[in-house]
Amino acid sequence: MRKERKEIRKVEYKDLFIADDGTEFASEDECRKYEESAIFAVQKIVDKLPKQITENIADCDPFCAFSYDDNMIAYKVRNLDDIEAINQWLRIKFRCGGDKISDGVFLGTDALGTIQLFCVYDYDNAVWHVGTPEKLKADFARAIDLFCNELVEKTEEGEKP
Repeated sequence: MRKERKEIRKVEYKDLFIADDGTEFASEDECRKYEESAIFAVQKIVDKLPKQITENIADCDPFCAFSYDDNMIAYKVRNLDDIEAINQWLRIKFRCGGDKISDGVFLGTDALGTIQLFCVYDYDNAVWHVGTPEKLKADFARAIDLFCNELVEKTEEGEKP
């Protein structure tokens, strides 16, 4: 008589239900509810808008205005339907530490024909409206001016910068 050890592999299968946008769910009911939800419908509309995505914008930001895992999305606002879709998207996804949404984050008709920038926080799936590229440049220029002025003041007062 001899004794042998044989390896037996057991294959298990797990059913996943995948929404049209690729989100996975353990149950068909959860998946169906998600696909019928407002966020899914609005996200589908917004995803069809012309856009440009820049990953890890922080690599270009010396003042760390964005955290490392944030992305910037630029949308070209072509018409009133685009404005309404983006505003619905912001209403649903905009979060800032649980604070109420301020009215200033939504697009108005003055956004027609412009490029609007949005910062997407990957870690909590939130969105922040930044504004036009010109506004972003002006904000950076202001931040640089403030930073330089503080350095000059500290140097003039004899402090180490």
